[in-house]
Amino acid sequence: MSNNTTVDIEYKEVDDFLSSLDDDDTRKKIILEGLKGGAKVLQMKTQELFKTRMGAAAFHQSRYLKNKPFYEGVKMIVDKAYNETIVSIMADYRMRFFEKGVPKKRVTKKGYNRGTLDAKHFFRDARDSSDQEIDNAISEGIDTAMRKYLI
Repeated sequence: MSNNTTVDIEYKEVDDFLSSLDDDDTRKKIILEGLKGGAKVLQMKTQELFKTRMGAAAFHQSRYLKNKPFYEGVKMIVDKAYNETIVSIMADYRMRFFEKGVPKKRVTKKGYNRGTLDAKHFFRDARDSSDQEIDNAISEGIDTAMRKYLI
């Protein structure tokens, strides 16, 4: 399940300013703060859509998340070494089945019917519907980080 999405922000002034910085660590911190802001928006939007599409099941206490609600399986992972952020639904692997669905009718070897599962597409729709919000959050995060680290 590879959903790699690249968000390109072409703000010439920001690019010029960041490239003029001499300190690579400061530049990476500023960019990472912006990426964290965008990832947080995607995480919150995904959790919101998951709650609305799953109803009461979204608040089920998941044993895979140490008895946290099921919707908290949407995690934001920050990797400082590679200067990237990831929003993942795989903290509780069962979310994958609700996202993609199970179209084939499943039957055990003993003949027990396990049925099918319709796709909810909560992650895909959250990603597609919040592009502008993510761009704004990244810009605000970069702006805030520039003020924090440079002033």
